[in-house]
Amino acid sequence: LAPALTLGYMLRNALLRGLATIFDRNDTMTAYINGNYIYHLLLATVVTPLLFLLVYLPGATQIIIGVIAGLTALTFVLRFLRGCKLFLTFSKGFSFFLFYYLCTVELIPLLVALKWIISQ
Repeated sequence: LAPALTLGYMLRNALLRGLATIFDRNDTMTAYINGNYIYHLLLATVVTPLLFLLVYLPGATQIIIGVIAGLTALTFVLRFLRGCKLFLTFSKGFSFFLFYYLCTVELIPLLVALKWIISQ
């Protein structure tokens, strides 16, 4: 599963860089991708100790999983809001393309993954 997630993450970043090149927004996209790396590293730093607790405290499994899911959701929302702010700050008349970007790269894959997880 980890290689597939890594490949998906790399393909997503390649798609973002491609869109940035097409719409001439390389500086904005670089800031966005670097911000995403920071959010992912911060989340990994916080979640790793929780995973150790998950292994060594079997009685608190549901609570720890809930905390991890909540932190992941909070990170996603913060990253999404920061991305919107970044694109709206650095863009002039770019709102239409921002809508397409958000639907194509952020929201639709999340909805497809959610549907897949629910149907399993």
